Amino acid sequence: MKNLEVLKVILLCCLFSPIAFAQEDEEDEDGNPKAKENIVYIDKLEENPQDLSFFVIQLPIWHLAGSKINTSLLDLKGDISYIGKSRFNSGLSFKYGLGDKIAPDTYEFTANLNKGLIMSVNQVPKSQELELRGTFYFAENLRDIDETIKLKQVGNVNYVTTIKTKELVRTGINFSYSQGFTWYNMNNVELKFRPLADPTEQNERLFNEVSMSTIQDYKFIKFGISRSKAVSLKINAKGYGDKEVRRISVKNFNVIYAVQNKFDDVFVGTENTDNNTVELVRYSMDFWNEKLPFGFEFTGREVYKKSYVAFDYGIKYLPGLLKNINLMVTFGVSLNFDLIGNK
Repeated sequence: MKNLEVLKVILLCCLFSPIAFAQEDEEDEDGNPKAKENIVYIDKLEENPQDLSFFVIQLPIWHLAGSKINTSLLDLKGDISYIGKSRFNSGLSFKYGLGDKIAPDTYEFTANLNKGLIMSVNQVPKSQELELRGTFYFAENLRDIDETIKLKQVGNVNYVTTIKTKELVRTGINFSYSQGFTWYNMNNVELKFRPLADPTEQNERLFNEVSMSTIQDYKFIKFGISRSKAVSLKINAKGYGDKEVRRISVKNFNVIYAVQNKFDDVFVGTENTDNNTVELVRYSMDFWNEKLPFGFEFTGREVYKKSYVAFDYGIKYLPGLLKNINLMVTFGVSLNFDLIGNK
C-alpha cells in the first residue's frame, strides 16, 4: 500500500507542476543556428489614417534633373502645399536651376567664335519654373495592410515588428499650370533656320551641328490622375515604448499640353570668306520646325510626420521640338516643416 501511495503522489506532481523540456536549437541547411523570433506585445493607441493631414513648407536640400535638353545637379526648389483629409488638395512650387547647363558641353557667347556654333541671341539665364496645382479626390477606400515598424537600432541592426493596420487609399483628378524658361540643348539635331539679316531670303537652311542651343519659353497645363496612400498608426510596444508611423505618399500621372512653346532666335557662327573671320548671323527657328505639343509625367512624393525630410521624384517627356529628345528624370530631397503639427 505504501508503494501505491508514493506512486499516487508522483502522478499528482506531474499533472499539476510545470514540466521543462530541453530543446536543441534548430539549424539551417548550412548547420548554423536559426534566429529565434521574439514575441512583442503590442497595444494599438491610435489608428486613424482618415484624419491625417499636412500643411507643409518645403525648403530645398538637393534636387537634380537629368535630361538632354538641360541637366542640372542642383535645383533650388521650394514648395508650400496642403496634403490631407480634405477632398481638395493644392500646392505651389518654384524651381531655380542653380546648377543647370552642365551637360553636354555647348557654347554661348565666347571671345573665340568657331564656325557652326549655334546659340541663343539672348544671354541664357538660370532655368526657372513656377507651378500651381490642385487635386480633387472623388473616391477613397480603407484597406488592411502589414506595416513594419522599427523598435530600436543597435549598431547597424534594426529590430522591427510587423503589425496589421488600416491604409486609406484615395483616387483623384489633377489639374496644374506651370510656366518658365530653360536653356534648351539641341545638339546633333537637324533643324531648319531662316536668316533674318536678309528679308528677301525665303529658303530655310538646314543645320546639324555639335553645339546647338537656345532658350525655350513655355506655359504648360496638365491633367491627370492622383493616387494617395495614408497610414496613421501609434502603438505601445512592451519594452520599447510608444512608436508611430504617420505618412502620406502621393503618385500622379499627368498629360501635359503646351499652351506656349516658344524658342528664341539664334546666332550662327558663319565664316566670312572676305576677311577669313567668323561672324554671328541671326536666324529664326521657332516657326520653321515641328513641335511636340503634348507630353506626359509620372511623379511621386513621400511626406512624414515627425520628420524634417520629404522626397519627390519623377520621369517626364516634355513638349519641345519634335526631333529632339525631351526626356527628363528628376529627384529631390527637401526640408519639411509641417504647420499643422505632429499629431
